[in-house]
Amino acid sequence: MFCFFSSSLLFLLLFLLREAFLLFLLFLLLFFFREALLFFLLFFLFRKTLLLFLLFFFFRETLLLFLLLFLFRQALFFGLLLY
Repeated sequence: MFCFFSSSLLFLLLFLLREAFLLFLLFLLLFFFREALLFFLLFFLFRKTLLLFLLFFFFRETLLLFLLLFLFRQALFFGLLLY
């Protein structure tokens, strides 16, 4: 009984550690390479528009904020409804 409990607890602990490690890697990727990720996203979405590249280089923090608002507008809407 104890062996089964400890092995399942160990499995749960390893699973949670793996999830936490993957979330930590995702956070590092977004923190250090968010401008590059946003640049490539804009490049693949709007390849023919050079104006967006200029806007990206001059207003990248604002564009990142608008991109996040665009991606999560549904969640924000439901959050405001619940509030």
